[in-house]
Amino acid sequence: MTRPSAATLAAAALAAAALAAAALLALGGCDTGPPPVPDEPYLSEAVPPAAPAGARVELRGANLGDDPRVARVLLAGVPAEIDPMLWSDGFATTTVPELSPGTWALVAEIDGVVSNPLFLTVEPPP
Repeated sequence: MTRPSAATLAAAALAAAALAAAALLALGGCDTGPPPVPDEPYLSEAVPPAAPAGARVELRGANLGDDPRVARVLLAGVPAEIDPMLWSDGFATTTVPELSPGTWALVAEIDGVVSNPLFLTVEPPP
């Protein structure tokens, strides 16, 4: 029995890594950025990622704090209404402000510290 060459093993490993990356992307496992810095607000996703003005969007992440009185959400720099009853350290519910359709940067600001940006698409009204 012959052993595979180093080049054959390297090619097989590269093919396996490419297949794993394709599967991860196909399953929606695409990361939105670097892992959170301890104690800094971090947003991992907006659900849904596209919505018209006035729709509610759930933000998921970490280190958002438990006190919505020291928090705000900004979409394209415009304050978005938050629901204090649906706010926790790992998620927040906000309402899409009146903006023209397009894809805009969204951040959470917690006690003066700004999170990483996510991108939310504002759709035309239904």
